[in-house]
Amino acid sequence: MPADGSGDAALGSRLLTLEDESAAEEIAAKLDELNRERQVMEVAMLAEAEAEALAEYGTGGSASIIVTARENWHPGIVGLLAARLKEKFRRPAFAISFDANGKGTGSGRSISGFDIGKIVRAAVDNGLLVKGGGHAMAAGLTVERANLGKLRHFFDEKAQNIVKDLVSAETLKIDGALGAAGANLALIDQLEQAGPYGAGHPQPIFALPAHRLRRSAPGRCQPREGDAGRPGRLQDRWNRIPGSGNTAWRSAAVGAWHVAARGSVDIGRHVAGNAPRAIAG
Repeated sequence: MPADGSGDAALGSRLLTLEDESAAEEIAAKLDELNRERQVMEVAMLAEAEAEALAEYGTGGSASIIVTARENWHPGIVGLLAARLKEKFRRPAFAISFDANGKGTGSGRSISGFDIGKIVRAAVDNGLLVKGGGHAMAAGLTVERANLGKLRHFFDEKAQNIVKDLVSAETLKIDGALGAAGANLALIDQLEQAGPYGAGHPQPIFALPAHRLRRSAPGRCQPREGDAGRPGRLQDRWNRIPGSGNTAWRSAAVGAWHVAARGSVDIGRHVAGNAPRAIAG
């Protein structure tokens, strides 16, 4: 069943209990359809969330916590948005979906060392949220639209020094080393089988040591049969950043730029994921 709960969760339970093969195939096809619809929604919502975050915070360097909000975002996908924004901006992040009555349902994801559940509970105590709670790495909240600006200010004020120190001291933990030829579809399939990834089971990061950038022409790997509707799968590419003289690895699905100096570089990235984790020269 879709991991975000955007489809009929009962279908997954029925699939596990069915003995009729044809009925099971029918439900499996429906679940696959729902999952593909979720992926399409996720891509569109992510583009909107990133555009709002960039308009509100720029590159995010001065932000403590990223808070994005829109009407009619699917509430079952806001957690995925928050996770993507956290990866892009390297800050705790929230995505909030407002309904027609001005009530927002949101989800937040944090970086290591910052207790996002604690700050949400503090916002509840200060009367800024209808309700909210969570743990160190993830939280949920309900907020009235009239309080959104106050909530942003509260988060920024309470988290500013802590997040700044955490980001400045951030290190990249590498799980293994690869050659460029080793980052292939067979490896990606193996890594996907080891998922799903999340808190307590992070997506692995691999180093590509001492690789030289030979060209920067835009390119893309062609998807294999059966990969349609899976945004971000091998859609990363090398691009030249206009006016910078540098080359960067760009994730097509997430849109984050990670700069690497020209010449011989060490690259650390998620092989199977949508977003490169970091690049270090």
